[in-house]
Amino acid sequence: MARRNTVTRVAKWNAHMQQEALSPIMQRRLSAASVRYLASCDRSVEIEDAIKTIFNGVVGSGLPVSIRSCELPAYISFSRQYAALKDKFTGLTLTNEAAVVQALWVARGLNSGNLDALEGVL
Repeated sequence: MARRNTVTRVAKWNAHMQQEALSPIMQRRLSAASVRYLASCDRSVEIEDAIKTIFNGVVGSGLPVSIRSCELPAYISFSRQYAALKDKFTGLTLTNEAAVVQALWVARGLNSGNLDALEGVL
């Protein structure tokens, strides 16, 4: 699966953020928003690379079940959601929210053992 790097993601975002298409409020906030978007793109690329490395077996594979290549985007989506939860919550709240997200992805057909292993990496 092809991966968009940070430069590609930011260039595409900048194309959407042309000055004439923005409200005056967003124009004032654009520089700060650009910095935040760049950081989120870097984080997405890091997560995607880490998940692909794990599933390709380059790092010691701690996954209980192998996956099909068509399932990889779902595992990446789960990983992004879990990383966002880690940025937002801690402690028991993080545990509870992670359980909800994991239950959602298990219901969608992902292996819970693999999801647990990914949580340990992120």
